Amino acid sequence: AWRAISQRRRVAYFEAGDMSQNQILRRLYVRLCQKPDRAFLCGSIGIPSGMCRDRTKPLPEVDRDFVNIASPLHWEEGVARAAKLLAKWGWGGENPLRMSIHPNSTLTVKQVDSLLDTWARQDGFVPDVVIVDYPDIMAPEDYRLEYRHRVNETWKALRRLSQKNHCLVVVVTQSDAAAYNVAVQTKSNFSEDKRKQAHVTGMIGINRTEEDLLAGLYRLNWLVMREGGLASGRCVHTASCLRIGQPA
Repeated sequence: AWRAISQRRRVAYFEAGDMSQNQILRRLYVRLCQKPDRAFLCGSIGIPSGMCRDRTKPLPEVDRDFVNIASPLHWEEGVARAAKLLAKWGWGGENPLRMSIHPNSTLTVKQVDSLLDTWARQDGFVPDVVIVDYPDIMAPEDYRLEYRHRVNETWKALRRLSQKNHCLVVVVTQSDAAAYNVAVQTKSNFSEDKRKQAHVTGMIGINRTEEDLLAGLYRLNWLVMREGGLASGRCVHTASCLRIGQPA
């Protein structure tokens, strides 16, 4: 959502029951202002500024710039900063982000599609990016189906959503329990139904061992890539500072 808005793309964010609207906005404001939203997260914070990989060592070395943040973010500061950035990015008075929040196990892809049609017809709001958080806790498209087939129908409907609206659809999903004990996920680490992988254009694994966690790192790898070569064992090392909302 952040990257799309900064590149002048409209974003529709559908929350299927994992977080509240306030929690989503808090995360965005933390990233906007680069300040923690809790007092216990303040203090000396190391922000990644560079990374060097010595292949004789198991992990890259991360350079960090340390800043001291004395007090947590106040929501008014986040709102003011958001207004300035939207103006800087050329949005004027328009809000490029629309959110629709739903309780767990109530949102369907049909409802998402219906809301997108309503927004386009009534307000002329046509998103370039649709984010759904997340399909595993959505309501099924058809309750009459066996559970595994319900999962497949949801992912087929999400694919149809991107085709119909000519937009990028971004979702997340849980891996299986075996993924907790592997260094790098593979296509076999799917949950519920492997046909999820048949409907996506690309699927990225988020990998993190205990050693990665202590070093402030995680690793990304392609699990599925519809176009182009695929080497699922190769990873991009990524340094993060989630205390100030910087995932990379």
